[in-house]
Amino acid sequence: MGMEVVNAVLLLFVLIVLSLSATAGQDYDAFLATHSQHAKPISEQQLFQNLRAARLSFSNSTDTFTVTSINGSLILTPRLNLTAEQLKQNITSALNIRFLIDTLPHALRTQPVYLQDTTCARTRHVTIVDEHVGNLTLTILHPFSPNGNGILGLHGHNSSPKELIEKFYGKDLACAGYTVIIPALRAMNCDQDENTVSKAFLLNGFTLMGLHVYETLLATQYARELGLDSLGALAHSGGSSLLHLTLLYEPGITAIVHDYPPNYFNFCGPGRIHDETIPALQPYTAMIQNTTVPRLHMPYNFIENKTAVPAQHIISFFDTKLPQQSWFKRLVYTARRWITQSIHLYIS
Repeated sequence: MGMEVVNAVLLLFVLIVLSLSATAGQDYDAFLATHSQHAKPISEQQLFQNLRAARLSFSNSTDTFTVTSINGSLILTPRLNLTAEQLKQNITSALNIRFLIDTLPHALRTQPVYLQDTTCARTRHVTIVDEHVGNLTLTILHPFSPNGNGILGLHGHNSSPKELIEKFYGKDLACAGYTVIIPALRAMNCDQDENTVSKAFLLNGFTLMGLHVYETLLATQYARELGLDSLGALAHSGGSSLLHLTLLYEPGITAIVHDYPPNYFNFCGPGRIHDETIPALQPYTAMIQNTTVPRLHMPYNFIENKTAVPAQHIISFFDTKLPQQSWFKRLVYTARRWITQSIHLYIS
């Protein structure tokens, strides 16, 4: 009887995993089918030529940026002369997401999943049901003693909201009073699935990164609906490339911590493309890196001299850079959180 229960639980777990995997693929397949009017199809030969041209440009682009090193990571300083608005427009065109950006903000349909209390916070999982990208799940840490500010968390490849919470300071930030919101990014495992999805998007004139940017903006809109008008952001690895693009569209993020400089000509091994393989973005990499938002650039994996960076170092940075909210603002946030958790105000 005991083994039957164990086997049933294991089978349920496998079915859940397969269901989530299939949902992501189906959602993105549906996107290509329902947004064909915005597609700009190219041949596989043209895609190969675009990748080759981007590689040559990357190898011979010292005339467009200078290279320095911070914490062992290469930082590019641009020599291009574009205004912030020109850069934003060029990036929007390169990602082919203008038709998505123009819909924001819009009413969000959500489905609550479940609640779980921890030492410092209540963990809430909410699924945004979006007509463009399907189901996007957010993990939200609501601190029991909120300071009225929020942190957007963006995990990297082969990672998850859970790892960002446990390993990359999400739990520590919640214990310090920050509401932490982490979207579960799909097709982001550096595997064949991501390669297939990324390639399909590029062949149709879209990018997987563009959809991830749009999904991240859904998360920041949800944060504002919770009453979190002031946001910091914490990003690991590939999440940093996503974050730097999101900054172009989300002025509410006013301080960032990351451990990786954005890179838009990156591969998951030889010949395997993923969401950071975007030939059209390569010329703008240096300008995207050169954000004016206050930032704390940490060593990769937040490890320095084989030791994890102290959480207080990151908490102090956000405490300094984000505004101190009044008691009234904190009270309003607490009330809105209670309402959303109790009667699901944002469910349509």
